[in-house]
Amino acid sequence: MPASSSRSPLIQKISASGPRGAVRWGYYLFLLLIPLALAGYAAYQTWFFYTHYGPVAATYRPRMTWLAAAIAGLAALILLIRARWRSRTYLRIEPRGIVLHVAPRKPLALPWEDITGVQLHLARTLGLFPHRWRGNIILNHSNGTTAKIDSRFPDLPHIAQEIQRRWYAFHLPALRRAWASGERIAFGKLQISTAGLHWRGNTYPWRTVRGMTIQNGRLVIELTHQKPIRIPLHHILNPHVLLWWLHEEAKR
Repeated sequence: MPASSSRSPLIQKISASGPRGAVRWGYYLFLLLIPLALAGYAAYQTWFFYTHYGPVAATYRPRMTWLAAAIAGLAALILLIRARWRSRTYLRIEPRGIVLHVAPRKPLALPWEDITGVQLHLARTLGLFPHRWRGNIILNHSNGTTAKIDSRFPDLPHIAQEIQRRWYAFHLPALRRAWASGERIAFGKLQISTAGLHWRGNTYPWRTVRGMTIQNGRLVIELTHQKPIRIPLHHILNPHVLLWWLHEEAKR
């Protein structure tokens, strides 16, 4: 059962994607070499024009090279700062909640009891990297605010599933109490109860629900003698929890 799985360690720290170790230092060196090479070439031009044509030529002729060196230096500085911030960005999933540190901001601690749900805004990238994911994981807070885990982190679908697994384990007793008392359990705009699925003012009894899957960024609900209901995942809170619940708990 997802809530009691022991495959994941108690504490997981996930760093933002980016070059590591010697590759990272090579990246830093590469960024520094470009403006330094341009500045060296501009200095050579300045010396050449000064010795051959005088101070006026030395002032005006190399100015575009100096400008290119300045622009390259500014771009390198921005990229170095960005890479440094990314190397310090991490997500830590703990038994008590989540710690999200997106440098240069301070770490944000989100206990499980304060997280009301997880929304997925994910899609595969096109072109050269078809297996990369872009988008966001949105964590809804009980005070109405949200926290965003974006594509600077690797394997967003796995992160979203692990967060929901931990959230499910923490909230499972309350979910069972609500289910046993006949209350509706809300998964965003979709709700469920012992009577069935509740969507857009309609109730679909469980006997009419043939299956439920996640396909191409949508929750697909197969119904008997009706067209499937296709709901974009960003309209659903905790979509994986919904599937786990129906598979493991609703049949209890």
